[in-house]
Amino acid sequence: MPDHGRSPTKPYHSHLVTPPNSAKQDRNLAAIGLFLIGCYFFRLTRHALSTGFSSDDLMNLHRSWYFPLRALIKANLLFFLPSDFGRPIGSLWYRSIFYFAGFHGALFHAAGLAILLANIFLTYAVARRLSGSRLAALAAALLLSYERRWTPLYFNTGYIYDVLCYFFTFAALLWYIAIRQKNRAPGIAASAALLALFVCALNSKEMAIALPAVLALYELLYGLLNGPRRSVRLIAITGVMTIAFMVGRAGSLVSNPAYRPEIGLTRFMATTSHFLNEIFVLNGWFAPPLTLAFCGTLLVVALAAKSRPLIFAWAFTAITALPIAFLPPRDGPQYYIPFFGCALYAGCAISGIAASLRHIVQTPRLTFQTLRGIGQTLRGAVQTSPYWAERAVAACLLLAIAWPLYTYYKKVGMSGVVSMTVESPEWMSLAAQMRALRPTLPPDARLLFLDDPMLPDVYDMDFLVRLTYRDRSLTVDRAKTMPQRPSPRQMQGYDAVFDYRSGKLTELPQPAVAIHPAILEFFDGDWQVISANHPAHPGDHIIAKAADLGPTDPEVPPGEAFPHSPLAESILRPNLRVNGRRAEVPQHLGSPGEVNIYRFDFRIPPQTEAGMAQVQLTVGGHSAPPAALLVTPAVLPPVPVHR
Repeated sequence: MPDHGRSPTKPYHSHLVTPPNSAKQDRNLAAIGLFLIGCYFFRLTRHALSTGFSSDDLMNLHRSWYFPLRALIKANLLFFLPSDFGRPIGSLWYRSIFYFAGFHGALFHAAGLAILLANIFLTYAVARRLSGSRLAALAAALLLSYERRWTPLYFNTGYIYDVLCYFFTFAALLWYIAIRQKNRAPGIAASAALLALFVCALNSKEMAIALPAVLALYELLYGLLNGPRRSVRLIAITGVMTIAFMVGRAGSLVSNPAYRPEIGLTRFMATTSHFLNEIFVLNGWFAPPLTLAFCGTLLVVALAAKSRPLIFAWAFTAITALPIAFLPPRDGPQYYIPFFGCALYAGCAISGIAASLRHIVQTPRLTFQTLRGIGQTLRGAVQTSPYWAERAVAACLLLAIAWPLYTYYKKVGMSGVVSMTVESPEWMSLAAQMRALRPTLPPDARLLFLDDPMLPDVYDMDFLVRLTYRDRSLTVDRAKTMPQRPSPRQMQGYDAVFDYRSGKLTELPQPAVAIHPAILEFFDGDWQVISANHPAHPGDHIIAKAADLGPTDPEVPPGEAFPHSPLAESILRPNLRVNGRRAEVPQHLGSPGEVNIYRFDFRIPPQTEAGMAQVQLTVGGHSAPPAALLVTPAVLPPVPVHR
């Protein structure tokens, strides 16, 4: 693009000419404008602070907290490898807040709104450097701060991945532009910082793969004099990182039908039309022919005006929408990043309108011919203080945009965000009632819900219970997912049995079981007794004989031997620990042919130290006397020596 006499080291010129001695006043006015936009945003979103968690939140939070912390750190560092965390930065966000706040939504929503406020500032800062106009930047920040179809973004923290991706993407873009507008290329430290921000963006959401193309677009339109070779090299590195990410991690998404691309013009036009309908809150109004005409007109206007900001805005929207352009049409929040291009384009247009209004005001005799006296007075005031007249026009223009939008958005509120207005209150109430009935639960407790408000084909109840008590070992069974309702005898095997009717949770008391469990002997997998001559080793499969572990299914009368077929499974699930470490007990049943003698199998934890290990058994709240198990290190086979 030709420079038209502009310095290549300065951003694109402003439509509103600012006297040199007014730069500080302009910064102060822009700061006030940003503060007011922040207030506008908070007034519309403050109700999020009183909401809880959505279904997506339960799943995301549970996944983030369930796996070891070291696995989460590894996933964030090795961004190009698949992991248990689909988007590791979002998982780190969930886990960090959960550590301090527990299962309470207020702090999660407060942290989400804080990042959204930071995104408003980043929008302003990037738009300011691209357009050279504070008014254009403020208008872009205002338009992007809140959008009708974006409401889940503000009220449902399940969309935190989009929020974080925007934050890190625009932090990286601002960092790069700020360095390049100083007429230099990023050095080693600056490049490392940009790459770190890019990795965080990739770990937030796949939309970040468009950043290398956006940086290249900036160089193409705004390329400065110094350091293009180093800049191209840095952009190439981000491109290689993107390819590694797509091959290693994002490629696994293709197996999900929701992320399977369909390359073709039909799908592209469908997603583009859907994007415009989402922006303008229209349902099907933008058909493909109108979409093509609309987008083409905007491009022609940008090229005809020879405006780098308009061209950048148009191309930015097209580039950043490409990662989802061939996927099934997404919800509004998925277009959070591409919407910046639309906001920048509109902001530049608004800045141009303000400049035109300024010229009209400065020639009032042509506009107010019937009010010559008033026009001359107005003209004199404008000529006396043109700076403040221009800013007054800009402020009135922003207010004319903000007030009707605020009135409309406030009226709509959270309608349409069913996950937060209907589901979340019910689930948070369920969690509160559960804590009231059972403030604490023992480790490895088993809970049965005879009815609950969750769908039968999801694991939301498991997530809700474990997160409420912050205990990964809890087991949740639901009658609605079982072939038949458990019998009263089977219910005795649970630490708590709940029922849920009409929004009220109740606990069904279970009769106490009088037992006196005791461990008798330990055997290896071949039924050899564990002794000093035949010790066990870490990781070994052990069979234990025990007495008095309680009722079985099928029921066996007292004093009778347990049957060989069918095997009588112990209803009360054993809780076993070896030197304090939990050991899985996959099998626990009455020993066939014996009276009140049971067997249970377990595996010695691999970390168990050598020596006399203490084995602690708890059944139905009753603890057996500790038993000793001799454990020695595993003997490795000798390494053959080749002579």
